[in-house]
Amino acid sequence: MIFLATAFANNGDGYCRRFEAMCEKAGVRHVAIYPAFTEIASTYQAKLADGRYDSHYGPKGTATYAEALTPAIEAALREQGVMARGEVVEGDAI
Repeated sequence: MIFLATAFANNGDGYCRRFEAMCEKAGVRHVAIYPAFTEIASTYQAKLADGRYDSHYGPKGTATYAEALTPAIEAALREQGVMARGEVVEGDAI
């Protein structure tokens, strides 16, 4: 499974949409998380001590990424029988 990065990290959602189309054409599963990032890019970026923004995720970006990605990860784990009803099946290694 391929997980797409956010629009601000990839020069706009056009890049993500083109990548999605390539995945679909090739039959590769993918997860588009860029729709979860609805605010301006700096909202999700790390703010440095000098006030500049870094393109890496800050706390809000990390939380948004995780929240957007979690359902796809849980679905993949359920498909593999590693997760049932939102919890890891006891004894299984991930």
